[in-house]
Amino acid sequence: MAILTVRLPDKLKRQMRRLSHINWSQVVRRAIEETVQAELAHQETKGARILEASRSIDQLHEEVKRMYGTVEYDSAETVRSWRGARGTLHRTPSTARKSSRPLRRTLAASRLSRYSGSERHTHGQK
Repeated sequence: MAILTVRLPDKLKRQMRRLSHINWSQVVRRAIEETVQAELAHQETKGARILEASRSIDQLHEEVKRMYGTVEYDSAETVRSWRGARGTLHRTPSTARKSSRPLRRTLAASRLSRYSGSERHTHGQK
């Protein structure tokens, strides 16, 4: 059997001495066992809930696909586009929070660059 050392406040230790009829080792051992069992049960339940949620999402995805078909959408391309727009600012972490206006302008320009010719508009201009 392993030995565990626990530090207690002096006041608590004095109170425990007054209750010398209690087997404190047994109290601590039971408390630790109960805590470990509760935590393991929680982890098992959490894992089961995650698995069930994953299955539900997969079922929902299949239903939507059957109802509406597939959509040709590449989320990775969208993420790369936004990251590219963010990267054009060349801001350092120390200046990144000073102003969000340059970021907004770059993102707006990125959105506008998707349109061609007469469809492209800027603020107040056609």
